[in-house]
Amino acid sequence: ALGYTPRPVVPSPLPPETTRPGVRPPVIDPTARVHPTADLEANVSVGAGSSIWHRAQVRNRASIGAECVVGRDVFIDEGVTIGNRVKIQNCISVYKGVIVEDDGLLGPHMVFTNDLYPRAFNDSYEILPTLVKRGASIGANVLAQGTLAEVGDNARITNAGGVSVLAGAGHASTLTVEGGTAGAKVSVTPVVAVT
Repeated sequence: ALGYTPRPVVPSPLPPETTRPGVRPPVIDPTARVHPTADLEANVSVGAGSSIWHRAQVRNRASIGAECVVGRDVFIDEGVTIGNRVKIQNCISVYKGVIVEDDGLLGPHMVFTNDLYPRAFNDSYEILPTLVKRGASIGANVLAQGTLAEVGDNARITNAGGVSVLAGAGHASTLTVEGGTAGAKVSVTPVVAVT
């Protein structure tokens, strides 16, 4: 006999990182669907009617708009902004500095990178911002790397049988590109496209 009645262990309703001053728990609209295996950190917001599927990870201060679909195994980094009605298909990494405006499509396995010279230990790297404008679509397996600044309204970037890479500084070059509000081009500044 213990000589006393042990107090039941009651788990905290919030993870430890949300109990610090200035840190708020995730704000998830009651109509949003979040799979139990998804990992949402503190200060995340998820809009009405959005779905976040198996093993997705959404980091601190990320914002996901209304009616979005975040597919299986997606990584959304700290501070990323996703607009309304955006579809992020399976196995995509969306790193710091990316903003995806409304009605965008990110195809399976495409990747945004935010460091032109990645190293395991680098305290001085610069986050390179990327803006995917309203209605733009980026197809499967496209790598957006380097100083990609902007993918234009309703633009479509696809991978036509090779690896499509948007990289470096300079000027727009050819890539399999269709549509866009200004005809058959992508409004990208600055970008060099290599296929």
